[in-house]
Amino acid sequence: MGGGKVLRPARVYLSFYIVLILVLLVSGLSLMPNLRYRLTRNERKYLAGISVLRAVGDNSFPPFSYTSGGVPAGYEADLVKVLQNFIGVEIVLEQHLWTGVRQMLESGQADFVTGMRITPERLSTYAFSGPYLITSHALIMPHGSTVASLKELGGLRIVAQAGSSTYERLVGKGLEVIPVTDPEAAYSLLTQGLADAWVEQEWVARYYIGSKDMHQWSVRSLPDTRGEYALAFSSTADPRLISIVNKALQKLRYEGLLAELDTRWFGPAMQEIVDMRQQHSRILFLIIGIATLGLGLVLSNTYLQHRINYQTKALFHANAQLSDQQEKLQQMLLNAAKAFGRAIEVKDIYTGGHSQRVARVAYAISKEMGFNEKECFILCLGALMHDIGKVGVPDHILAKVERLTPEEFKFIRSHPQIGDDILRNVEGYDKVREIVLFHHERWDGKTDKMFPAYPGVKSGEDIPLGARIVAVADAFDAMTSNRPYRQARSMEEALAVLEECQGAQFDPRVVTAALRALGKTLDINDLPQTHVLWSIMGNRVEL
Repeated sequence: MGGGKVLRPARVYLSFYIVLILVLLVSGLSLMPNLRYRLTRNERKYLAGISVLRAVGDNSFPPFSYTSGGVPAGYEADLVKVLQNFIGVEIVLEQHLWTGVRQMLESGQADFVTGMRITPERLSTYAFSGPYLITSHALIMPHGSTVASLKELGGLRIVAQAGSSTYERLVGKGLEVIPVTDPEAAYSLLTQGLADAWVEQEWVARYYIGSKDMHQWSVRSLPDTRGEYALAFSSTADPRLISIVNKALQKLRYEGLLAELDTRWFGPAMQEIVDMRQQHSRILFLIIGIATLGLGLVLSNTYLQHRINYQTKALFHANAQLSDQQEKLQQMLLNAAKAFGRAIEVKDIYTGGHSQRVARVAYAISKEMGFNEKECFILCLGALMHDIGKVGVPDHILAKVERLTPEEFKFIRSHPQIGDDILRNVEGYDKVREIVLFHHERWDGKTDKMFPAYPGVKSGEDIPLGARIVAVADAFDAMTSNRPYRQARSMEEALAVLEECQGAQFDPRVVTAALRALGKTLDINDLPQTHVLWSIMGNRVEL
């Protein structure tokens, strides 16, 4: 094969690559973050002319919007705070009964409502921002009831919040509804036996089931009621204000702040709004990345072919060694692709700050126990991926607030084995897999406790040390993290629980190290972030 023939495919691909890059850059110019979120001169002029914006929300709609100790609280109150930081204008938030909220907006006493379900009827009365949540309705019924949809509610005493999208939907279906001022009143009627069913926004329903100890009632999701949730403005609102708020929401979503709010108030099961421009941007960079990888492979392949065709017999041995190394590298990449391909088959996306915090706590414990940097690095990898098997657990089980059934708990207990299966084909990950598989084993090996050992095949020193450390770090973070249905424990309380459980659930030696390491800091946030850990260890680790 001549040199010209060898280089011809590379030239063709390079021409294609240059054209592709030009087309994508031109089409993607409007997707650049600085252009998407930049305020126009007219919008900046509008903001300069106002000193304060007035926001209003529901005072009894937890966890979205409610009053706690006389102070606005909830998801929407936190959203207003981050919006204020972006806009640069003070936003004064008031909270009232829902019917009063709508009246304040319509009478001009408020600039916007912090959260309202978008419906066709409301679009004729209000203007809306881009949606920032997807919500749905749910039934609250007694255990044992067979009612599972709105069409089965005929003849029952139904209670719903007056003026809410739930109430409007029920009335629109011709159902007789008992209107109440707020969810608290609906809860009161239901528990007093004055109503047969309560229809409410699903997360509000789950909040009441979890916080009011309503064990005799169950929440039944209504998937066909999903809809968009957004900020609402008067139909006569200045379009510049709506545009400014939309740009703020887009920036907050791009920077991950909306995702943080979702996780803080609803957990990882909340469905995130997809910003199509952000999706297009990701696709654009993915295409560029694939095209660049393809170009690199073509050029690399062309170069190797050229070298092989024109190399002398004296270089044959060197080429054979190079070929062997390339084969090993390709096999490693193939093994990694198989493992993570398995994860993608189980679940599309899996992320979470919990694993990063567990890695930070595990690193602090391991340093206290005298681990070298390589051992710390492997431990941190295991900590970061200790819950990867939860991608195989159904979402409704992970998000469930009520007590799990034995069958559902069986799903939860399967996640270490699923994680082990996912990582099985990744070469060099044996110690990481041990952490993933055994991080829920107990020191005493007992499987009949409130927090049982699983898979339940090892105990004591037979449990790998890395798994014993991650077990302590995992429990510590679980206790010191907020949940929608309970407040986090203090560090002192969590450390006291660890000390109480040593010798039973946890390795005493690991707990002793944890008490020393964590007792040195007043706040978990004082521990090194994961990207700092990599900079600490990265130049001194040889795997």
